[in-house]
Amino acid sequence: MKEQRYSAEAKGVIKTVNSHNSVNEVLGTINFKAYGMEPGDWWIASMTQPRNFAYQTLATDGRYSCLKQIPLVFDPREIPLPRLLPNDVEIDWTVEYTTPELGDQRGLEVINSDISFTASEYINRVKVTADIENKNSSSKSFFVIARIYNKSGVLIATPTTREKFEPNSTNRVQLNCSVSVFIGEPDIHDVVLQRTQS
Repeated sequence: MKEQRYSAEAKGVIKTVNSHNSVNEVLGTINFKAYGMEPGDWWIASMTQPRNFAYQTLATDGRYSCLKQIPLVFDPREIPLPRLLPNDVEIDWTVEYTTPELGDQRGLEVINSDISFTASEYINRVKVTADIENKNSSSKSFFVIARIYNKSGVLIATPTTREKFEPNSTNRVQLNCSVSVFIGEPDIHDVVLQRTQS
């Protein structure tokens, strides 16, 4: 049976809602992505690179100047808006997926991999290292994806990087990310290759 994987993108549209539950205006959007998912995977969408979100801004008018640099929280189940906002806020979520190309991986092998993390008050900083061997006589370029699961078997992060593997050589690849402590400690992992990211 042919292996199948998916790339997913969760898009949240942040809206203000008045007391009559009618939408007043759209404040902005937030996006989360996962790569290398397998059929049946459960994924908790959360920020895995918080520094990239530190500079995210929303297109708002003068009444919401406090939202020009939104203080996004690590857990998307929490409303990522300051308490200064008098109106209620809701987030409408949609999820889109694509099927990446896995490519011809003959002669490529993940020899071994290891996971470690450093815990802090709000986030776990995760590092996955993998040794990947190219037994071919030609170079190969692939995306390397670490699939990280918590103790409940839920996918919580998929850090990825593109690597070029020289002929008859072994690459040591390091993949880093940060995950919220609210979605569980990183537990099991695996490392996979695919030709396209999505």
